[in-house]
Amino acid sequence: MASVPLRGGGAGVEVDIIDDGNSFSRLERDAVMIPLQKLRVFDVPAVILGYCVDGKGLLPLFSVLYWCIDQHKCIVGIWLVPLSEIANGCVKWLIRRPRPAWVDGRIRLLAFSHEFSFPSSHSQLAGAVAQFFVSASYHPEATSVTPAWPAYAFVAAVMLSRVHVGLHYPSDVVAGAAVGIISAAVYANMVPAIFEIAPSEPGALLAALAVPLVVAILALILCYRHAVATAPLDHHEWRRLACRGKYSARRLDPRGVPLGEYTGMLGVLTGLIIGVSFKQQHPLVFATDMHSSVARGVLGNVGLMALFETIAFLTPERPLALYASLRFLKYVMVPLYIIHLAPWLFARMGI
Repeated sequence: MASVPLRGGGAGVEVDIIDDGNSFSRLERDAVMIPLQKLRVFDVPAVILGYCVDGKGLLPLFSVLYWCIDQHKCIVGIWLVPLSEIANGCVKWLIRRPRPAWVDGRIRLLAFSHEFSFPSSHSQLAGAVAQFFVSASYHPEATSVTPAWPAYAFVAAVMLSRVHVGLHYPSDVVAGAAVGIISAAVYANMVPAIFEIAPSEPGALLAALAVPLVVAILALILCYRHAVATAPLDHHEWRRLACRGKYSARRLDPRGVPLGEYTGMLGVLTGLIIGVSFKQQHPLVFATDMHSSVARGVLGNVGLMALFETIAFLTPERPLALYASLRFLKYVMVPLYIIHLAPWLFARMGI
């Protein structure tokens, strides 16, 4: 590790910079990240945007879509969340790029993550969801239209926010958004063909929808084994720089904690497989008035967040097996609640 003087206000201040031999990363930090972080007026908006694209932030979006606005966009688009997150995590484990704040003490750390840096999962997920909503607006079963420019503007804002909070290089967010947009565009065009050949009988549909779950499990196993094998290559100073300031009590774990998070995404896939396969058991008709729509959105999400947060409260970070198991259960319940339990409740409440 090398220490270099950083001049400011006429006095030299020693900061820690880990020399990883990557001149492009250093250029990104010097030319883009440090100047951007000087605009402190964007600190709070950048942090809020990050919360909007994480798993918890997307729950109200997809639930309200299904209950009140556009069932097609929810049922088809929600698959992009776990698939995007798992694919992104596997690539992170293979590339192992440290986050900017892990290697450069000049980078202000406004948020914390255990994951590696490349590519940005927030940018990838924002790009995937935005692009799918735009493309799916032309599907015959869609009942809403998502305007393109606001959707892409949101993706751009998320990209800038991830750089501003010190968690990603510009190249991370560009790559993430590109992967998300391209994959969602391809996915949206494939959906009609997929559902034309998909079996309608629940048992057969259950087996067909299980294919992406099996592929995701195999990918996670292989990439996690690679991640564990490469652990000795991590720089010993990453933790000290990553866990500074208000995060000094954290314990950096780029493998165990992300594994638990990706296990949660396997839970989403499992819940979707069951929920979609037996969706007709609890059909949901559109609300006939604004009062019913608002009641569904408010009451439904109160119940959803109560369930979600209760399991989260009971989930310890250690041991890893218990942490991963409870995260799996928590996320299994999300699609089942949205597709089955909430419609059952709405029918009995007459909304």
